[in-house]
Amino acid sequence: MKKIALLIQILCICVPFSLSAQQIINGQVSNSSTSEPAYAVSIHVKDGKEGTFTDDEGVFS
Repeated sequence: MKKIALLIQILCICVPFSLSAQQIINGQVSNSSTSEPAYAVSIHVKDGKEGTFTDDEGVFS
């Protein structure tokens, strides 16, 4: 019974940390000279595995 209680305590501590690591990053990219939206710009997190591109309005998520 003590082993089960210990296991439940460990899970209660570890699960929130694994869930908090998942974040969504979003924003908009624009040309600094003209302030027009920049489309088809590649966006990725440094040392990350996933990335995305901006849409026609320069928005990414």
